Amino acid sequence: MLVYYRVLLDLLLVLQQWYLLYGDVSAKAGHMYSQPEVSDFFAKLIQRVSPKSYQQALGEV
Repeated sequence: MLVYYRVLLDLLLVLQQWYLLYGDVSAKAGHMYSQPEVSDFFAKLIQRVSPKSYQQALGEV
């Protein structure tokens, strides 16, 4: 039974590390989206796949 608790604890620690890493990646992505050249790039990508004006697509970013 102790082995199962150890495996569960190890899994929880891995998940915690994954969530922390995911938070770091999300923060960096948010920072990148705030840069004009990056947001412009993604706004133009949105326009390629949906009928939106540039301002609407930029609002999606």
